[in-house]
Amino acid sequence: MGIEVVTIQAYHPQENGKIERFHKTLKENFFFRYCGFNDSLEEMQYGLNRWLEYYNERRKHYGYGMNGLTPQQKLAGSLFNSICLIRPEKVTLTLQAYKN
Repeated sequence: MGIEVVTIQAYHPQENGKIERFHKTLKENFFFRYCGFNDSLEEMQYGLNRWLEYYNERRKHYGYGMNGLTPQQKLAGSLFNSICLIRPEKVTLTLQAYKN
């Protein structure tokens, strides 16, 4: 199917720094603060969902290229820019066939 599996060494940020940094943030800002030893999996999942919503939609990020945007804002800006930067000669007119 053309899928290639690439493995990296754990805890080596030089190979996969962004996800390693996210795991550190997740441990420090969620698990160590909001999870108790006796919490059920359902409680932990509910808390994780709420934390991820905060992390992606409301928390400002100041890493490389983020400039104080949330990941949701950064993604929306990237999608908007990619749509606006489409060259007119690359646009096809196939949707006109569906007009009444």
